[in-house]
Amino acid sequence: MRRPIVLATLAAGFGMWTGCAKVYTHPELSTLSGDHTTVAVLPFDYDLDPQMRPASLTRQEVRVRESTGSYGVQQVVYDRLVRQQRQGRYAVTVQDIDDTNALLEEVGIIPTDLTGMDPEELADILGVDSVITGEVVSTQAMSDATARAMEDMFLKPASDDFVRTDDLDLSVTLHDGRTGERLWQYDDAVSGDMRGGHRAMADQLMVRCSKRVPFRS
Repeated sequence: MRRPIVLATLAAGFGMWTGCAKVYTHPELSTLSGDHTTVAVLPFDYDLDPQMRPASLTRQEVRVRESTGSYGVQQVVYDRLVRQQRQGRYAVTVQDIDDTNALLEEVGIIPTDLTGMDPEELADILGVDSVITGEVVSTQAMSDATARAMEDMFLKPASDDFVRTDDLDLSVTLHDGRTGERLWQYDDAVSGDMRGGHRAMADQLMVRCSKRVPFRS
C-alpha cells in the first residue's frame, strides 16, 4: 500500500491531524461508470504494522484484531456512503452491508481472500456494477493491554484518562465491475488522540472521502 503523504491539517474537535489526500481518477471514468446503478463496499484489508504492535501478541490475536478492523472500517465507509445516498447526493445505490457479507460468506470468502481476487469476479458474486475495496494500516505503538482490547475500539471510546497517539493510513478504491479497472482511488491519513478509537479516526477520513467519491447525482 502506498503511504499517504505527510500529515498537515488539524481536524478541529477530534484531537487529530489529517493528511492532504491523494486522489486518482481514471481518464475515462464517465464512460466506464456512466450506467452504474449499484455499488458494494467490501471488507477492508486491515494491517497492524508488525514493527509497532507488541511482540507478545500471538498470531491468532493478530488475526482476530485485523479481522475486527477489516469489518469495522468497512462499516464506517458504508455508513458514510449511505448517508450521502440518503441525502440524494449519489446517483447509485449502495448494497446493504449485511447482504454483501452474507453473499461473500455463502461462497466461502473471508477478508484475507479478497486481496487476491479480481474485482470483476467479486462484482459478479455480489450482483453489482462496481465494488469498493480498501486498505488500512495502523501504526499504533500499543501496550499489551491496549492491544488485547483493540477490538473494543470499534465498539466504544476509550476512557477519558487514557490517551494514545496513533497513525491510520486509509486507501479507498472504486473498481469497474465489468473490467475490474481502477476507476477512482482516495489515499489519506490521520494521526492523533485515540480517545475515539480507530473507528473515529476512519470516520474522520471518510467525512472528506465520501464527498469526493464520483457518484454525484
